[in-house]
Amino acid sequence: MNPFDFLYFYSEQHTCWLTMVKVYLIFAHLFIVVSLQGQQIKNMSSSLQNKELVINYELESSRPARVEVYRVFRKDSVLKVPEKYLSGDFGIYVEPGNEKKIYWNMNSIDSLKSVHVEVELRAKSFIDMVGVNSGAFLMGCTSEQPKCDKDEKPVHKVTLDDFAISRYEITNEQYCVFLNEEGIDSDGRDGRISLIHIGNSHCQIKYTSGLFVPKEGKAEHPVVEVTWNGAQEFSKWAGGRLPTEAEWEYAARGGHKSKQTIYSGSDKVDSVAWYVGNSRDHAHPVGSKKPNELGIYDMSGNVWEWCYDWYEDYSAEHKNNPEGLKRGNSVVIRGGSWLYYGSFCRVSNRGSSAPSYAFNNYGFRLVRKKLD
Repeated sequence: MNPFDFLYFYSEQHTCWLTMVKVYLIFAHLFIVVSLQGQQIKNMSSSLQNKELVINYELESSRPARVEVYRVFRKDSVLKVPEKYLSGDFGIYVEPGNEKKIYWNMNSIDSLKSVHVEVELRAKSFIDMVGVNSGAFLMGCTSEQPKCDKDEKPVHKVTLDDFAISRYEITNEQYCVFLNEEGIDSDGRDGRISLIHIGNSHCQIKYTSGLFVPKEGKAEHPVVEVTWNGAQEFSKWAGGRLPTEAEWEYAARGGHKSKQTIYSGSDKVDSVAWYVGNSRDHAHPVGSKKPNELGIYDMSGNVWEWCYDWYEDYSAEHKNNPEGLKRGNSVVIRGGSWLYYGSFCRVSNRGSSAPSYAFNNYGFRLVRKKLD
């Protein structure tokens, strides 16, 4: 039996593939491809040891990366190798370094000499980031925004420096890596600080056998039941922070590519957002609707997103890189969610919540000073 009968087709729009090796189970041909986002696999080799293919490589990267193994049949047919066949340095979170090894179990191959396997390693960022160019914009209830609330006024000019923002809302599988790497208590607390309400039935992460893992089918859903403190701590651990409210709105509007739409990327809410009218009462995997002008997903709908700022009223003055109050009673949330009407998904709409609160429709995304 050929083990690749069990493989499934896989494709991803933003994959950065780096290295391919043709394996005849006796010798290998190595091809190096230039990295697109700062992750590069180098010095790859392979050998067959007791019906196990051992792939050696080096991961050159400024940050941890996702590393995946594929079998290539032809240019338009690529199959991802299921994790049950693999062990070693692969998966969602691999630290940079030399002497990385992946072990591929090939016990079910009948005749090793007759099998031709072409293998490809792909590496990409643990968190996919999008660069946002510096610029000035009008923040608040601009002319295309219908039925604004009072706290969206007055419209005011804001100037921002360059920054990078995560393409997707942070997912359950990404948040589990943080919880496990940091050794967070099984109840989701770091000392006295609650990061995520693990005990809540709406939480999509569970603690089992000494590890935090996503519940079945929820790995690619946005993490929910996470507090503002929990979002802050993840962001620091990942080398960034939460977006300021101004950064959030500028990115949601499409930055310097903005087409002045009501929602993030469209005037039609159904094309870009999961909201009460189409969500079927639950959040959905990140990136399942259309992106905005910058290629960022779910800034309208799916889950509310925690921002860095404490909530305050707007003023008319021109501001540069505003960060809001140093302290307040509640913090800003943005974007609307699967539980709310489409009007809450408008790019200028504002919300607020106590930082200790966590709900089944609250999540977040990450910002860094630059794209790397």
